Amino acid sequence: MKPKKEKQPRVKWKELPAEVRKKKRKKYIWITVGVVVAVIFVASKAAAANAKYPVNTVDVVYGDVESTITTSGKVESDVTKTYYSELTGNVGVVPVKAGQAVKEGDVLLHFSKETLDIAGKEAQANALSGESTYNDTMDQNSENQAKLTEATVNLDVLNQQITDYEAFIKEQERKLEDTRNRKKQSLSALGLELSLRQADGEDVSEEMAEYQYLLESLETDKELLDIQRTISDSQEILGNLEEYKAEMKSQKSSTENSVLSSETKEAKSLTREAEKMRQDQSLSYVESVADGVKADMAGIVTQITVSEGAPVTSGAALVTVASNSQVHVAINLSKSDLAKVKEGQKADVTIAGKKYEGEVSFINHMATTNANNMPVVEAQIKITNADEDIYLGIEAKVVIYAEKAENVLVVPVETVNSDKNGDFVYVVENNIVVRKDVVTGVSSDEYIEVTDGLLENDQVMTDISLDITEGMEVMVMTDVSEEMTESADGAQLEISVESE
Repeated sequence: MKPKKEKQPRVKWKELPAEVRKKKRKKYIWITVGVVVAVIFVASKAAAANAKYPVNTVDVVYGDVESTITTSGKVESDVTKTYYSELTGNVGVVPVKAGQAVKEGDVLLHFSKETLDIAGKEAQANALSGESTYNDTMDQNSENQAKLTEATVNLDVLNQQITDYEAFIKEQERKLEDTRNRKKQSLSALGLELSLRQADGEDVSEEMAEYQYLLESLETDKELLDIQRTISDSQEILGNLEEYKAEMKSQKSSTENSVLSSETKEAKSLTREAEKMRQDQSLSYVESVADGVKADMAGIVTQITVSEGAPVTSGAALVTVASNSQVHVAINLSKSDLAKVKEGQKADVTIAGKKYEGEVSFINHMATTNANNMPVVEAQIKITNADEDIYLGIEAKVVIYAEKAENVLVVPVETVNSDKNGDFVYVVENNIVVRKDVVTGVSSDEYIEVTDGLLENDQVMTDISLDITEGMEVMVMTDVSEEMTESADGAQLEISVESE
């Protein structure tokens, strides 16, 4: 058994210096030519002498393999902002052009001086008018509220006073009737007494005259008149109270529908605040664009929708700027590539010959159909070190570093074959060709991981031809490092073959 070779760290071809790659490329070309000549030479000799069929093999070794996906896409901005007008008027000078790079703070557009003056005065006037209207409304509401409160309180007092006076008048009327009846009874008793005395022959003429006087002046009796006067005065007061009550009822009825509810007052207050904010915002906008509408980020002017001197209305689009520092490359992934790509994977992005660092930042979960009517999934590669050399809309080359397997068994990708039963390789055991079914894993352009079916140092055939079949006896040509000298034409042929 050969002693196991010490594993050397693998250096990727693309990481080698250009001069080294050039020298190694020449070396490998001469190696390949030497191997081909050797194979032809040995094969011709073997055929003549019925020798074994020569084959090349590589040892199964442990190594690292990384799957990459190479594709291309379009450079797009992550952040695009359209600047809209908040004024109605005319555009002044437009100092930028579509496609122009701008820095934060650069002027994109000017409004005309007349437009700015009118907008400022209108905003101030609207602010004053809104405040005045609100104050007038609140003052009127306060007045209505005071009247409603007055009427409500007075009605409660009036109702009680009216009730009291009505009771008092009834009481006085009863008192008047009782007093009148008492006086009549007293006079009746006196008259009866005088009649009896007169019947007894007594002279009561003077007393009878006084009796008649009292009887005739009964309705003008001072006590009765006082009571009657009290009743009349009370009835007059009651009438006044009733009249005042009617006035208060009318006042209450007219004001209670005019007094704002707490909800309405709150709504008007909020409306006033919102209107004040709008006017403040308008004034602030006029002040902010007095020197022009300025870019609030660096980027590329992608669209200008107005021209110098043209009329513009509030809400109209003016200029669109796309960031060239927050950018990504939009790519399409096939079904097979999608299984390998995950968000967060690193990538290399090449734009106009300049290389940038990237990262898979987004994978769309809804497929679309490409020009070949095949379903594809859009993904975005965020450029993490973008600079001023980025051009939007340009095509970029992308290399995604997808799956990676470290310290695993690997073989060259060309040694793995497939049929209806799955993946397999041919190995040489005791100079006999043996088929080995394998399970593969991560694959790069050069190597593929073998997760089952092979062991370290198994000899895997690299050149498979139709003349080689399972069970065939062969001669292994790999790991040859020797000098062969032939004198067929008097020349020397030197062959030096390096194994992986």
